[in-house]
Amino acid sequence: MTGKPFTLGDVELYSAKALRDYCANARGLIRPLHHELLISAEELEAALASAPGGHWAAMGIDQKVRARLVAKHLRHAAENVELVCANVIRTYQSYRKHFQPGVPAARRKPMFIHDDGPGDGGYAA
Repeated sequence: MTGKPFTLGDVELYSAKALRDYCANARGLIRPLHHELLISAEELEAALASAPGGHWAAMGIDQKVRARLVAKHLRHAAENVELVCANVIRTYQSYRKHFQPGVPAARRKPMFIHDDGPGDGGYAA
C-alpha cells in the first residue's frame, strides 16, 4: 500500500452534484469489493477443505465443516460490504426526497402492463 490516504473524492459536499458524484464514486469503489470477498471465501473454503489434517474416522467431513466455519467470516464481510453500498445509494436518494421535493423521483416501469382491449378480457372465444 502507498503512504497516501484513501479518499473517495472531494469531501466538500456543498452541492447536489458533489453529493451525487461522491456517492457514485463510493459505490463504484465499494461494489467490486463485495464480489472479491465472495470469491475469496469460496477459494479459502476449498483450500482448507482439501488441506490434510482431518481426523481419519470422519473421512474429511470435519475438515469441510471447519473450512466452512472459517470462510463464513469472509461471507459475512461481503454481506456487510453489500449493505454499505446500499446505504450509500440510500444517502443520495434520501437527499433527493427530503431536500429536493420539487424534483420527481426516478420512475419505475410498471411490473405488469394491462394492454388487452376492453370487453373480452384478452381471451379468444
